[in-house]
Amino acid sequence: MTDASTIPCHVRFEPSGLKVEVPRGATLLEAARLAGVYLSSICGGDGTCGKCKVQIGEGAASETVLACQTRVDGDLTVTVSEDHRLDTGRILVGVDTHPGAHAAAAGAFPFDPPVPPVAVPGQNPFGIAVDVGTTTVVAHLLDYARRETLGAEAVYNTQMKYGDDYIRRIMYAEQHDGWKDLQADIVHDINNLVFGLCVRYAVPAEAVTAIVCAGNTAMLHFLWGLEAGWIRRGLARPDALVLPPRRASEVGLRIHDDGQLLALPAVGAYVGADIVAGVLATRLYEAEGLSLLIDIGTNGEIVLGGREWMACASSSAGPAFEGSGIRHGMRAAAGAIERCAVAANGTLRFQTVGGEPARGLCGSGLLDLLASLLEAGLIDRTGRFAHPEDPRIADGADGPEMTLVPAADDRPGIVITQADIANLIRSKAGVYAAIAALLESTGTRAESLETIYVAGGFGNYLDPRKAIEVGLLPDVPIEKIRFVGNTSIAGAKMAAMSRAALAKAGEIAGRMTYIDLMNHPGYMEAFIQANFLPHTDLARFPSVRRRAAGAPEKESSP
Repeated sequence: MTDASTIPCHVRFEPSGLKVEVPRGATLLEAARLAGVYLSSICGGDGTCGKCKVQIGEGAASETVLACQTRVDGDLTVTVSEDHRLDTGRILVGVDTHPGAHAAAAGAFPFDPPVPPVAVPGQNPFGIAVDVGTTTVVAHLLDYARRETLGAEAVYNTQMKYGDDYIRRIMYAEQHDGWKDLQADIVHDINNLVFGLCVRYAVPAEAVTAIVCAGNTAMLHFLWGLEAGWIRRGLARPDALVLPPRRASEVGLRIHDDGQLLALPAVGAYVGADIVAGVLATRLYEAEGLSLLIDIGTNGEIVLGGREWMACASSSAGPAFEGSGIRHGMRAAAGAIERCAVAANGTLRFQTVGGEPARGLCGSGLLDLLASLLEAGLIDRTGRFAHPEDPRIADGADGPEMTLVPAADDRPGIVITQADIANLIRSKAGVYAAIAALLESTGTRAESLETIYVAGGFGNYLDPRKAIEVGLLPDVPIEKIRFVGNTSIAGAKMAAMSRAALAKAGEIAGRMTYIDLMNHPGYMEAFIQANFLPHTDLARFPSVRRRAAGAPEKESSP
């Protein structure tokens, strides 16, 4: 008799139609990974985030389950909702974003690629610059003969199936001996980007002689095929911060047989080459006065300084500003609420990405909502709902919640919960406390800052006034805040065009003093004080205090 436990099961995913054969007992999340179907799984499969919901079966008999907690016990049809859809339309590729933001830096170094651009017979040489991000991967195709950027491509990082943050991915690799899986996925993504660029611009892949990368320390370790458990454990590994050049073919990258893979250096486990690239691109390292560079993602990475000195730190901001860990949070894809305003009568008005029906809230929408609820008096400075009698507020699974968009037709309603608000406040507090600790450690006053550079996809769509209103950024004149886009790809591109720029990146990394906030005597106190809107000490936010004391501002459009 055949043992039923040895008979493989067939799982079909709709609406893609992708099929996969898995052993009985595998989870639906594992089946989706094998089939190449993306399911949002912030927790990496622990069952704690509740994001990997799918439907088993069809029609009225279908059942909603968590994919990571549901094991396959027979042939199944699984329906994946559009909430899991990945949309690259809002990935910050860095071409024609904030024109002129990096122009001065780009011309600061002579054209002299780190890999001599030897022409392939009958073909000019090319290079590729890559921002190896935790969530997105961006590549630029560089024409070395013309000394210009031809174009850009971007994808979501395939590794997200192992967890939305790199710590989860390291845990997966440690538990499943999965370092090669992580390397294969990022190599696959970069190869797809290179292929797409080469096809679009009629460039043979073998004419690409160099790939130069920036990214956080963990992502570059994954690409190089290196064990990265030391990062999760907070160990010091100075020897692992400058990765040696490799032949691209050794890791599976499909360019010229002798093409080289290079990376900008990192500063530490949590301040990576992407931040070094940002300092290079903004020329913060040579500024006469003091400036801040802030890149807000799962971690808030911050650099303070100028020509004389630079200090840096990393604070766990949590993934809330990327839409994760929030009941109806999502990435900045079509249908994401990206702007919010409260009318004089208390009505909420929204603007969504692409003008599509609202599906959830992305980072900029969440920040807008938090500020708008505070300004309208719908939440107090602790973040608690100020009017529990409001008909939009009801008790939910996670406590009180406010309906933002009522359910309609086949679309569920969108809410913001009290737990969501607390999560957002903790996230912004982590960033502000890191800034405050850096300022305090160096004897710097916020008002003396010449510029605050805000980098990255989240920062690109921020409303600076509302970022100050909730206490995410210091209270400085709005004109001092500059959104500089994807500085990671900008710095990688500079290094791909000039060995002097690559050398300068090494000098920048060496000059930065890393401040460990977990051992900083004032950080925890600063974090606790920042867990209010905007802060326990309103004297730090005079413009917010003036607005609160004055007449109501004119209603703004979302």
